[in-house]
Amino acid sequence: MKTPFYKEFEKLKPELLKKISDYYGENLLGLAIYGSAARGDLTVSSDIDLIIILKNSNLSPRERIQEFFEHIAEDVVLLGYSLALSPLIFTSEEIKPFNPFFLNFLEAFEVLYEREGTFSEILKRLQDYLNSGKIKRESLDGIIYYHYEL
Repeated sequence: MKTPFYKEFEKLKPELLKKISDYYGENLLGLAIYGSAARGDLTVSSDIDLIIILKNSNLSPRERIQEFFEHIAEDVVLLGYSLALSPLIFTSEEIKPFNPFFLNFLEAFEVLYEREGTFSEILKRLQDYLNSGKIKRESLDGIIYYHYEL
């Protein structure tokens, strides 16, 4: 069930996408949310988990996040609350090899923007791994985890 705060967040998604796409311009290949923001159980104390994929960057991953907070994150407000944004920013080269972090996408993931099939390719690879048995989904006491052998 979607929380009331999530329903308000849905109205903010276009503004968030615009801020991010205005800043990165043609370098932006993809923007997605995952976790509580994608599941719909977002609360006032939740953070907004973001995945941003850039065509390229000369900055280190840490510097990319610092740049994000300096130029984008500081004035994102919903219902009077400053939203805690938690971005992970990858380049197109960094997403090519398998990254176990991407397994999070199988549980709660929503693409807000995609160019050149950026996220579609990641999801296709994950699905291929699941179908071939290279990744196995398990559950223990309601907690989902994955085994993988690639």
